[in-house]
Amino acid sequence: MVRVAGGKVGVFLVGLDHLDPIDLGDYAIDRFETTNRQFKRFVDAGGYQKREYWRIPFVKEGKSLSWEEGIALLKDRSGRPGPATWEVGDYPSGQDDYPVGGVSWY
Repeated sequence: MVRVAGGKVGVFLVGLDHLDPIDLGDYAIDRFETTNRQFKRFVDAGGYQKREYWRIPFVKEGKSLSWEEGIALLKDRSGRPGPATWEVGDYPSGQDDYPVGGVSWY
């Protein structure tokens, strides 16, 4: 991951350009994309069951959640652990090397 300096950020999208800029704090972002194939190895190896991979406390609507409550929210379309854009524990056919989407920042 690499550090990205925060600052004032505006929205430059038609229909949203009326919104005031916001102050964004510094953050970290992955330097390289993770593919669906790579993320599936994590999912299949039980990554959603291993607390050591989920070090940031879960918070929803300002309320702290237990690890069990937080991890239960990270489901695919069929209710299995995984990215929200997946279904039945898998990504769409033919998208092995696409960047994984539908993952939580947690």
